[in-house]
Amino acid sequence: MSMGIGIIGGGQLGQMMIQAGISFGYQFTVLDPDPYAPAHRVCSQHLVTPFFEQESLGRLFDQSKWVTTEFEHIDCAAIESACEDHAEKFFPSTSIIQLIQDKGTQFEWLHQNGFPIPRFTIESDPCNTPLPPFPFVQKDRTGGYDGRGVRMIEQIQDILNRPSVFQTKLDIAAELSIIVVRDQYGSILTYAPSEIETHPLSNMLQRLISPARVDPRIANEAVECAKSLAHQLKMIGTMAVEFFITQNHELYINEIAPRPHNSGHHTIESATCSQFQQHIRAISNLPVQPFEEKPAVMINLLGDPSGVGPASIQGWEPYLRRPDVFFHWYGKRFTSPFRKMGHVTILCDSISESMNVSDEILKTVSVGV
Repeated sequence: MSMGIGIIGGGQLGQMMIQAGISFGYQFTVLDPDPYAPAHRVCSQHLVTPFFEQESLGRLFDQSKWVTTEFEHIDCAAIESACEDHAEKFFPSTSIIQLIQDKGTQFEWLHQNGFPIPRFTIESDPCNTPLPPFPFVQKDRTGGYDGRGVRMIEQIQDILNRPSVFQTKLDIAAELSIIVVRDQYGSILTYAPSEIETHPLSNMLQRLISPARVDPRIANEAVECAKSLAHQLKMIGTMAVEFFITQNHELYINEIAPRPHNSGHHTIESATCSQFQQHIRAISNLPVQPFEEKPAVMINLLGDPSGVGPASIQGWEPYLRRPDVFFHWYGKRFTSPFRKMGHVTILCDSISESMNVSDEILKTVSVGV
């Protein structure tokens, strides 16, 4: 068997995993139905087939010593059927992914294990059930990610009749993300807490500030919560835990992603060992590596809300000569509204200066067709 790694999913996360893992001498096989997916451009072998076609999954496991995924909406039963020893080869475990996939069972597990989450009820028939006070939040039990599948319910007509979780609306002061990594030896490390600013229309991450400009006591509480979560789940690899901080200085878990995450992209330049390299280390039975970090600001390059078609980037030329600005253009052929097309990491001498540069880039750099 080769010292290869298989990745389910060929997007930018898979691409950056490969770029981080090549230094270890690994070969990578990517399974993705899109022949032009970003990770297909940098991998050793391609499986251009549907994600959970049984024969292709079997080939992926046969060709790989370890297999991981770049997204959590996967068919765990197909993985377990394709590989008898999946528990030793596939990370994170299918049990973790199954827990994360259903927000109802996820929130119940978090509540039962003492983790801070907003008050919630699980509804299989939301249009025929007693409602919490308006406004409240409706989250799809399955399929939601990156702000999708989440709605603010102001009146009864806003409710969608699908299996959901209703959550109390919080008075949010800030959003926080903790990137935590755990290896197969039980060692756990976290990156500096990052403050998240979301796009007002898409609810997706638009700008990230690391370290977060929040009360150190709350930041430390979030770090310890993320560590405890990784320990209790027996997570192997990189995981993101997103939090809300309320105006009353209360901390609540918002989302969990058991994989490298958009809120950790800055670590490619800001840390001596990125979230992607840590993930490859952890799943391939290497120890996670202690690291040093620099303050950073990261912004997403999102598709224009009115544009669909072949992708291009405009206005970035003035920044390409700067030693403290780092562009990542994912190479996706087509753009669509709010599609993640790239990101920019800014490492100026101070956070305030990096924020000013990020303001300029958000105004002058655009993704068009």
